[in-house]
Amino acid sequence: MRALIDAIDELPRPLVIQCTTANRSGIALLLWLAHARGYTAECADRLVKDLELDTVKLEALAWLREKLPKLSPGFHGPLIEHAPEVLQFWDPQSHTLTYLVRCAESREAVLIDPVLGQVDRDLSVLKDLGLRLKYIIYTHDGQEHSSAGVVKRHFREDQHDVQILVSTAFSHAELADRRVRNGEVIKFGKLAMEVRATPGLNDGSMAFTLQTGTAAFVFTGDTLWVRGGAKRDYQRHNLRKLQESVRRQILTLPDETIVCPGHDNKGRSVSTVEEERLFNSRFSQPISEFEDYMTQEPPSAKSLAERPFLPPQSKANAAFGVAAFM
Repeated sequence: MRALIDAIDELPRPLVIQCTTANRSGIALLLWLAHARGYTAECADRLVKDLELDTVKLEALAWLREKLPKLSPGFHGPLIEHAPEVLQFWDPQSHTLTYLVRCAESREAVLIDPVLGQVDRDLSVLKDLGLRLKYIIYTHDGQEHSSAGVVKRHFREDQHDVQILVSTAFSHAELADRRVRNGEVIKFGKLAMEVRATPGLNDGSMAFTLQTGTAAFVFTGDTLWVRGGAKRDYQRHNLRKLQESVRRQILTLPDETIVCPGHDNKGRSVSTVEEERLFNSRFSQPISEFEDYMTQEPPSAKSLAERPFLPPQSKANAAFGVAAFM
């Protein structure tokens, strides 16, 4: 397995791998993508459906699942193998994803979107890794984060200097130690995150971009879910503004930027900007359709062939047993 991944990494581009049925070439593509982007087994299953890799046999997919980590209630670890600065945590009750970003040299860290029920878990990890928590950051003004004041009190019992950081438009601004606006830079150790205002679900929604030595990330909160629109239980949302925010502030980022959503209830805990442009039809559809999706039950997903923004050769490649690496 390792030899195959290394070979694909080292061979010149464009690279084409072919077999008679597209089963082996398809599984090679999935294995390489999973390794490069840190997919869990659940994400790999979803990618098979998105790409319509009908030629990949069930036994081959089962083999791949065994080689990949599985998302579980106790899961935490590096989001992707080659960027140890970012750890991802999952809360099974709220399906919330929390992120710990750490600077290895200074031992300073920030915690993005923690939930009250997991404070002990988060404090334990900080202690185990010898980290000093500088900021608790909320990407949005959500119900599961309405106890920010209580969270801060719990963390300050152990992390005395931690500050709560929110948008200037956050409705619970009195809970914050620092309020930030679009374009501001948040520094901790040798790392820095840039604020990108993403109003729509509510005025206080923000995304944060991070560039490490090996990877780029965007933490999207509730604004963008993997292959989905956004969380739909907000009372003050402006859907036109939401769609515009995602298109301008997130989908314009470089293709390889890793998308880190704030929620996951389908085993899709990580993606890339390129994948969301290709496979997330919510933010390319007309605003009227997007409003229907956000206010009613979502319409049935379009098939790959019906999506005009996908490369037309995608299905043809699979039919001829070809996996292409650009």
